[in-house]
Amino acid sequence: MRNNILYALAAMWFSLWASGVAHASSIEDSLRSIIYHESDEVFQKDACPWIAGQILQQGSLLLDVFLLADIKAVEVQGDEITLPTALVIQILTQGRFEETKHLISVGSAPAGRIRLKNGNCLQFNVLIDPAKRAISSIETSAGELIVPALPEKCKTFALQVKQGMTRAEVEKSLNPDGGESVPFRYERYVVQGSACGAKGEILKVNLGFKPAGMSDAIYFLGKWVTPTQSPQDIVVRISPEYMEVPYFD
Repeated sequence: MRNNILYALAAMWFSLWASGVAHASSIEDSLRSIIYHESDEVFQKDACPWIAGQILQQGSLLLDVFLLADIKAVEVQGDEITLPTALVIQILTQGRFEETKHLISVGSAPAGRIRLKNGNCLQFNVLIDPAKRAISSIETSAGELIVPALPEKCKTFALQVKQGMTRAEVEKSLNPDGGESVPFRYERYVVQGSACGAKGEILKVNLGFKPAGMSDAIYFLGKWVTPTQSPQDIVVRISPEYMEVPYFD
């Protein structure tokens, strides 16, 4: 009898855990389908009207305030080097309205916004710590958002990538991820052996490469035909690190 009760409790716990994981996965999948990376020009030309109407309380999760069913789209300035989609999803699902102290210096503050179906719009600016290539805090017109840092276990995997490294040097410690990417514009890489997340997430980073032998003038003009990848391609841009399950082709 006692064993039957224990088995029933264990089955109930597993069922709740599995449904929670499935629910979290469905939220992430739903958000991924409405996130758009806009060019700076397209992003800046559209207005983002903030209409008072959402009640915010300290400690509220972002998606407790802006329900997923109410979101029309999430727009991000730039490309996936600036704010990788997985990092935007982390902001939306884990971001909590709290007070924070800003860093004295911030390397960059890329922007994004949430468009609601009722016409309301919330813009956010992500303050990135230049030393750690990680989120410092997130400013919005409705208050500040805090996103939890990487788990301590994951911090032991130092990212050994710097601007100016070749593709061959990068691939000594990183592996190309599966799934879709844009050659040279943004390529998704996995830190080797970094399965440190609670759901098997691994550490990733998006890299932008300049094709081997191409001048800076031609590369930054952006009007070139995509060549074949080479071990001598040069890293020119590096995203913040983020956690995500691996992709498979």
